[in-house]
Amino acid sequence: GVPYTNESNSYALSLNARPRDDITFIADINHTISAGELLPGTAITETPDSLTSFSTLKVSETVLSIGITKKLRTGWKVGLKLLSNIYHDETGNRQDGTLYITTFSLKRSF
Repeated sequence: GVPYTNESNSYALSLNARPRDDITFIADINHTISAGELLPGTAITETPDSLTSFSTLKVSETVLSIGITKKLRTGWKVGLKLLSNIYHDETGNRQDGTLYITTFSLKRSF
C-alpha cells in the first residue's frame, strides 16, 4: 500500500434553550483541524514533480450556526437558521473561503 498519514481532530459545542413554551433557540459551533501527507518510497520522490509536493494537507474548518423556531397556531412552526462555514487551507491558501447560508422554514404537522 501507499504510506499516507492523516490526522483529524474535531471539537463541538451545542447550546439549546427554550425561553418560552413556543420558542426554541439553538446555537452550534464545530471546529476541525486536519493534517495529512503522502510518504512515498524513493522511486516516487526522485521524479521531477514529486507527488509529495501535491499531497500535503493541513486545513482547519469552523462551522457556526444559530437557529430559532417559534410555534404558531396548533400544528404550525416557523424557523430561521443562519450558518457560516469557514475553511482555511494552511498549506497554500488556494482553497480558503467562507460560506453563508440562511434558511427559512415553515412547517405544519397533521
